[in-house]
Amino acid sequence: MKTSRGVAFCLCSFVYANFLLAQIQLSEVVHNVGKITKQQTPITHEFIIKNQGSSPLVIQKVIPDCACSTVSYTQTPIAPGNVGSVKVMFSPYRLGPFQKIFTVYIADPQPRMFTLKLEGYIAPSLVDTPETSFPYVSGTLRFRRKNLNFGTITNEAVVSKRFEIYNAGKDTVFFTNRIETPTHIRVYFDSSLVIPPGKIGSIVVTYDPKLKGATGFFQENVVLFTKNPTQPRVEVNMIANIQPTAGVWLFEEEKSLPSVRSVDMQLGPRLQVSEEVQVLGDLYLNVPLTTEFVIYNEGGKLLEISDIQPEEGCEILSERQIVLAPQEFAIVQVRFIHNGTLGKQTRYFTIISNDELNPRRRLEMQVNVVTATR
Repeated sequence: MKTSRGVAFCLCSFVYANFLLAQIQLSEVVHNVGKITKQQTPITHEFIIKNQGSSPLVIQKVIPDCACSTVSYTQTPIAPGNVGSVKVMFSPYRLGPFQKIFTVYIADPQPRMFTLKLEGYIAPSLVDTPETSFPYVSGTLRFRRKNLNFGTITNEAVVSKRFEIYNAGKDTVFFTNRIETPTHIRVYFDSSLVIPPGKIGSIVVTYDPKLKGATGFFQENVVLFTKNPTQPRVEVNMIANIQPTAGVWLFEEEKSLPSVRSVDMQLGPRLQVSEEVQVLGDLYLNVPLTTEFVIYNEGGKLLEISDIQPEEGCEILSERQIVLAPQEFAIVQVRFIHNGTLGKQTRYFTIISNDELNPRRRLEMQVNVVTATR
C-alpha cells in the first residue's frame, strides 16, 4: 500500500503539536489510512518534522506502543529551517479498527516529547483462509503470530495479551490444566480447554515485570499440555522489552540507572537475534508466508544496521536500515517466496551491522511445502 510521503509538503498544511513544541511543526499528528484489507499490509507512513527554532533539533528516539510496529527516523541533527522525518510501519495481526501510538523524544536543546498516531480499519478479504490468517504451524495447530509480543513495557505495568489458536486437524484438541511458565507469567484459557476441528480457541497471557525483576529484552517460553498423543505439548514464545519507569523524559531517567548499567554502556554495539534458524513447519503450496525475527542491541552504543540482504526466494518487508539504541529492539519481517516445488526448502538473509565482533549475521528459514490434500 502506498501512502503520502510528504515529498511536496506545504507550510500551510503544518500544525503545531502543542504549546510545548513551539519550535517544532509537524505535517500531521494523526494519520488515518482508512479501510484496507490485510493484503494491503504492512502499513507504512512518513511524518515530516520541521525545525522552526534557531538551534539544531535532535530526535533522541521513537518508541512504538507495541512490537507489531517498527520505526526509523532522521539520525542527524535537523538544522533550523530544515525538515526530518519519522517513518513508521505497522503489521496488523487482527481485523477491525486499530490505533498505534509512537512516542517521539526530542532535544532542541531542551528535552520534550510528543506522540504520533497511525490509525485505520483492517477489513476482511475475500481470499482470507485459515492458512493465511494463521500461517504459523505447530503440528495440527496454527497461530496468527510466531511470537506473542508484549512490546515495550515499563517495569511497573502488568500487561495481558490474548493469543488465538486454530485447530487445522481432523481431531478435537483437548488441553489440560497443566501449563509450564516462568513465575512472572500466568496463562489461562479464556473460553474452554477444548478446540474442535476447524475452530479457534485462545489463551490470555499476563506478564508481570515486577516479578521478573529485570529490565531489557527477553524472549521466554510457555508450554501447554494436551491429552492428544500425537501432540502432547505445544510451545509458545513470549517477547517483551522491559524498560525502567520513565519520568517526564525517558532519556533523562536512563541517565540515573544503576552503575552496573553504566559498565554495560562501555561496550560497543552488540547485535542479538531471537534465533539463527526458524523452523516454520508445513506450508501449503502457493500460500504466502511472512515471518519475523527480533533483533536486539545488547551493547552500550548505537547499533547501526546498514543493510539486510535477502538471498533467492526471500524478501525483506521491513526497513533494511535500522538504528537501535542500547537495550532497544526491532522486528525484521521476512517473506518466503515459493519456487513452485514441494518438499523441504530453506531461505537465507544476512544482517550487516557495526557490531565489531560479528558484523554479518546469516539467518535461516526452513519450510516444508505440502499440498492442501496432504
